Amino acid sequence: MQNRKTYRKIYEIVDILLAAYNGAHHLPTQLDSIIDQSYPHWRLWIRDDASNDGGATLRVINKYLQRDKRIKLLHSEAGIIEGVRLGVNKNFECLLQHAVRSGGRYFAFADQDDYWHKDKLLDSFQLLLKAEGKGPLLVYSDMRVVKIIDDHPKSINFEVIHPSFLTHQKSGSYDSSLLHTLLFHNFVTGCTTVFNLPLAKLVLPFPASECMPIYDWWMALVAAASGQIIFYPHSTVSYRQHSENQIGTKTIWKVIIFYKRWFDFWNNGQLNLKRSFLQAAALRERLLVFDRELCIKIIDNYLQLPQFSPWRRVITAVKLRLFTSYRSRQLLFLLRLFFLPRE
Repeated sequence: MQNRKTYRKIYEIVDILLAAYNGAHHLPTQLDSIIDQSYPHWRLWIRDDASNDGGATLRVINKYLQRDKRIKLLHSEAGIIEGVRLGVNKNFECLLQHAVRSGGRYFAFADQDDYWHKDKLLDSFQLLLKAEGKGPLLVYSDMRVVKIIDDHPKSINFEVIHPSFLTHQKSGSYDSSLLHTLLFHNFVTGCTTVFNLPLAKLVLPFPASECMPIYDWWMALVAAASGQIIFYPHSTVSYRQHSENQIGTKTIWKVIIFYKRWFDFWNNGQLNLKRSFLQAAALRERLLVFDRELCIKIIDNYLQLPQFSPWRRVITAVKLRLFTSYRSRQLLFLLRLFFLPRE
């Protein structure tokens, strides 16, 4: 971005929230990339979610606490039992609650095994400041998909698999109808986001786990319904695929795993579709404090779909313009909607 120092509030602190779990091997590269950011005005809050790797993750974190005073380790909050794993959603909720109570005004999520490009925070934050008014605002970006060549804890030797995560995953909104798409499909990745205090206050507390598939979907959905979402059309993060995610198999096992994965893929997708209706209902309750009649009407129309017959659901979804930008995802959504058990 040009003229970087012309934007207002350029010295505002951004609270970066990193949820850690058994991340000793990948944390050094990520933490180094955050320390090396061209925008230096940040605080990094880390919360370890009861890692069971013999203290390796905490040793890495403690090393970086000594290296940079901007890095803080968040210990157990009130009501949270020490040593009990919360899961990713609750972990990020604890981090965000603490950052808000600590006076934070701007926030960014970070995953433990990614790699932030040098201007990641600067570019996204300046875009947020340029567009900020009084309401909730979220900026998100694309990522590049990379494979680690040298599997060393501090390696940045990557092979680029795809320059665009969104294109690679066939993910995105249709014709800027963000709320329509986000009701059933999330295309905002939490680790690319920067957002403001009005949005943080509105999303907290997070809905119950059965009502929220993943934290970044809830964040994006609330932002689309109550404020504004801005897309920065560049990759600001390298999404790392590493050896722990790869399984070498023989041919017969590949066939078995292929069918098992598709079975799991279908079942998990149906579960997330059911939860999307619970999430939409939670959103409707949260929006009652706003004058958002149009958004509430859109949500109400979506919430009626499970009550209809299969064909009526599909026809109604098309009439409501519940679309994504990729035909394959669109067809899959309509197929899932058709086979969803009727309420």
